[in-house]
Amino acid sequence: MLVSVLSLLLTTVCLMVTPVSKAYQYSSSFINQVTTYPNIVTAKSRCLPGRSGGSGAPPPTLLVCDPYELLSPDQLMSLNRQLMEMKSRINSDRGKCDRSYPRPTVAVAFVDRLRFGVVEDQSDENIINYAAIFTYYLFGSWRLPTMCESESDKIVVFYSKADGVLYVYAGENLREKLPRDVIQRTAVEAKAAFGSGVYEGIKYLLTRFQEILTSNRSGMFGTR
Repeated sequence: MLVSVLSLLLTTVCLMVTPVSKAYQYSSSFINQVTTYPNIVTAKSRCLPGRSGGSGAPPPTLLVCDPYELLSPDQLMSLNRQLMEMKSRINSDRGKCDRSYPRPTVAVAFVDRLRFGVVEDQSDENIINYAAIFTYYLFGSWRLPTMCESESDKIVVFYSKADGVLYVYAGENLREKLPRDVIQRTAVEAKAAFGSGVYEGIKYLLTRFQEILTSNRSGMFGTR
């Protein structure tokens, strides 16, 4: 499955398109972390912070997964409302599926840190490589609710706090559609927002994504 990849290592502001490595040997702790990460569709209650304290039932559609509780319950629900509003706005002007006019559902996954096997693994290149594998796995396993039920209409945002890495996967149909210069500028600008906190950084990024995905859609995606 081909995917469009945008990665930003916040500690060094590195933006690149990179393939997923197939030869790299990953640690068993990392593999376990990836494969046991909650499925946002089938196990969404595990994605909510404060669950042991009774944060209430999850919403019908959850688009933010935070099993390591980087956010408060209120912050998580605020981001979820923002993503649902984005989904609604993207789909408000069109009633049928059209590959030339993608309307992606965006979901966000948080981890406290990536589980590396040894300290030597923690180079910038390997951090991005680990983040790529993690996000790729979530992209393939999360069957997000989309307008057309296609891989083209899905974006997964992954963030690891301790590693300072933000990674975004999008369906292949979006690869040539999204304005790369705008995405790159947004990624660099987001670094400052993350300086105020995880919530502030992701909120800024999602706000810019909404602007990108809902403005000038006829020009971005062709005829309406």
